[in-house]
Amino acid sequence: MRWSRLMTSADAGEPVDLRPLLEPIALGRVTIRNRMVSTAHNSRYGEDGLPGKRHQRYSEERAPWRQELMGIVAWRQDQIARLGVDLRLNCRATPERILAEAPDVVILATGGQPHKGAFAGVEHTLSTSEVLTRNVPGGARVLVYDDHGGAQASSAAEYLAQGGASVRLVSPDRSLGEEMGPNNWAVFKQHLYRLGVAIEVDHRLDAVTPAANRLRARIVNEYTEESRDEDFDMVVAEHGTRPDEALYADLTPHSGNGGRIDCVALKGNLPQPSGSDSGFALYRVGDAVASRDIHAAIYDSVRLCHVL
Repeated sequence: MRWSRLMTSADAGEPVDLRPLLEPIALGRVTIRNRMVSTAHNSRYGEDGLPGKRHQRYSEERAPWRQELMGIVAWRQDQIARLGVDLRLNCRATPERILAEAPDVVILATGGQPHKGAFAGVEHTLSTSEVLTRNVPGGARVLVYDDHGGAQASSAAEYLAQGGASVRLVSPDRSLGEEMGPNNWAVFKQHLYRLGVAIEVDHRLDAVTPAANRLRARIVNEYTEESRDEDFDMVVAEHGTRPDEALYADLTPHSGNGGRIDCVALKGNLPQPSGSDSGFALYRVGDAVASRDIHAAIYDSVRLCHVL
C-alpha cells in the first residue's frame, strides 16, 4: 500500500515546557521515524515559510527563557530533511491540491484559531496571539484574562510587563496556571511577581465596554458574585483555541471513513478500521480536534501513525 501523504497547515497552539515531554517525544521519534523510512512518498503542506515558524517566533522574541522548546522544531526539521519528505511551504493546502495527490491517508494538523471567550464585549479585546505582535507603550494599563490555565496568558502578561505596561492578570481558577506543569508554573510566578504583575484568582471577566478612550472591564468574584468596574488601556483574553475545521469539512465527503477516528482502536494501539473501499482515510490531530497542548498533539500523532 502506498504510504500516506501527510497534509498539514501552519502550526497552531502555544508551546509548553519541553522537559516533561522528552519521553513521549522520544517515543514519537522511534515510531514515526520507523514508519516514514519505509515510505514511497510523503508530502507536507504548510503556509509558513519554515516548519514550526510560529514556535520559533514565539520562543525567540517573546519568551527567551523557553528557547529549549525550539528543540522540538529543530528535531522535526532534521527528520523531514533526512527522510526526504516532499515539503511544500508558502502554499495553502486546499481541497483541490490534496485531492489531486490521490492520497491513501490524509492527516490534518491545521490547528485552531484563538478563542477569547463568550463574555459581553469580547470584540473589544485582543487574543494573546495578537498582543505578542504589538508594541505596547510603556505605562499602559493592561488586563490579561486567563480563562484557559495554560502558558499563553502568563506569557502575554510577562511580555507586556517587560515592555513597561502595568499588568493585572485575572483568572477564575483557584490558582494561576492550573493546566501548566510545575516547571512552567514556578518560573512564570517568579517572573510575574518580580515584574510587579498583579495576580488575581477566583474572579472572572464578565463584560468589556468602551469608556471614552479606554476599556471598562467588569470583574466578578466567582464565589460571592460581587462585581467592580475598572478601566484599562487594553484587555487581553485567553480561552484556548477553536479548531480550524474548514478544510476538514471540505474533505470529509471525499473520505472513506467520514473523517472519524475509532477511539477504541486508537486507545488499544490497533490499526484504524478501513472504512469503505472508496476514498482516502481522513484524520485530525492536535488543535485541529480541540484546544490542547503539544503533549496531547504528539500522543495523537504517535498513536495514530505508528499503526498505519
